[in-house]
Amino acid sequence: MVGTEQPSTPNPETKVMSSPAHGGQPQSNVLAPSSAAAGLGATPKAPADPSPNRFRGTVMLSADRPARDMSRIVEAVVEQLTMLPGAEVSLKLEIDAEVATGLNRAQVRTPMENAATLGFIDKSVEWLQGDGSGG
Repeated sequence: MVGTEQPSTPNPETKVMSSPAHGGQPQSNVLAPSSAAAGLGATPKAPADPSPNRFRGTVMLSADRPARDMSRIVEAVVEQLTMLPGAEVSLKLEIDAEVATGLNRAQVRTPMENAATLGFIDKSVEWLQGDGSGG
């Protein structure tokens, strides 16, 4: 038929809005976007759970077998991290030794010189108690 329009079947996700210009009455030509279409062009949402990007760990090594412990740590942890693309891995070895009877000059000099030769960043000896005579 000419001059008559067949009513179209509305999209189930399209909502009919009312227009204040028409007294709040629903208007078939004023459509609200569906919730699916509303996401198009919208600002992307940040991920709900961002991935961690740093690993830190501290472990005590056996003073009797430090090479064995260190080997296990390197294999189980360090190598896993260094294989990751873009990973920057650094290791720090901290040594803390207390000698109840004290250290004489030679016992101080040898580890201090060796530490300097090996490139230690920080090295020191301290007097924990007593008068500081070291013996």
